[in-house]
Amino acid sequence: MTPDERAPLQRAGRVLLYSLQNTTTVTVFYGMALCSDNLAGASWMMRDCWPGAFMLLVALSTYTLLNRGLKARATQVMLITTLAGFLFATAHWISFVAFYVIQIRGVFLESGGVLTRATFQAINARGALIRAVIENWELHLVTILSDGIVIWRTWVLFPDQPWARLVPCALFVGTVCSALAYQVIDLVVPSIASDAVAERLSNIDVQLYGASIGLSLASNAVSTLLIFYRLWGHLRYSRKVGLRRMSTSPVSRVMLILVESGVVYCAIQVANLLLFLLPADPYSPRDVANNSLGQSATAVTAMYPAIIVVLVTRQRSMVETFGFTTELRNNGAADPEAASSRLERSDAKGLASDTTALEAATGGGDVTASGATEQA
Repeated sequence: MTPDERAPLQRAGRVLLYSLQNTTTVTVFYGMALCSDNLAGASWMMRDCWPGAFMLLVALSTYTLLNRGLKARATQVMLITTLAGFLFATAHWISFVAFYVIQIRGVFLESGGVLTRATFQAINARGALIRAVIENWELHLVTILSDGIVIWRTWVLFPDQPWARLVPCALFVGTVCSALAYQVIDLVVPSIASDAVAERLSNIDVQLYGASIGLSLASNAVSTLLIFYRLWGHLRYSRKVGLRRMSTSPVSRVMLILVESGVVYCAIQVANLLLFLLPADPYSPRDVANNSLGQSATAVTAMYPAIIVVLVTRQRSMVETFGFTTELRNNGAADPEAASSRLERSDAKGLASDTTALEAATGGGDVTASGATEQA
């Protein structure tokens, strides 16, 4: 086989392996466990699969929200965002599988054994709509959805502080505008503008994509810091009135969960920003690793609303999970009845407002209900 004959085969192999890596990453995070020994073609993704993480998360969070009842607006919002995240992730997974099948059919079945540049262009043209519309739009919609959840928490936790609402909301609006502008330039402009204009706008397109990532990170970082500030104020007030045990109360736990989840979400966005700022050569090992991390981040972002519902329902933060609250519990108020009496005599308006705000921020559930038995 001559070098000219080997080159198209090598290119086809790189492209198919790259697509397989993308599809496998999305499939694993979508929640499908591989159970088949036959990996020929792409049919293994369509059969012998069991439901996994994301499906179970969505089922559990949906059951929890429906069990609470849908009278509260907050519960309705959380249910809609959870199902929307699952819908976007499903479309994302289907688009990867469909594009992989298109590539396999084009290379092995429809090429007639002749692989040329025109063959690859025809294959890419068939999958262009899937890649451009579903994948790109889904990526930004998932990010906007999860960012909106974080901004909403800040909004309900600071009802009387406009300054605390203004900054994250302004950053969120910037994220939405830059993402929409990126999509318009990326999808609409090439079809209506000349090649010269499209080429000049390509640099702006890249800058808008980076701006959307940076603004999203900034809005979530500010919101997480504000929630931490509210948690710190809640704990300070609790100790001021002599309720040291309130450091492990349901309200404190839920706030801690919101802070922890916000930190993890910001870490994911930092990884996305680094991937954008440190590009790699196409099909290189670093490019494969970067792409896997990017797809993983997208999947976790889509799962974010469902994860929050489950964590808040269990009221188990990372701190409690790893056993770091035993000392706090033992050093709490020795007499719960006396502590309750002091709380009744004090100004409990701050604690009550925290509970009400958290019920709105986490889907309308009773924040104090699950902790009442434990503290009684």
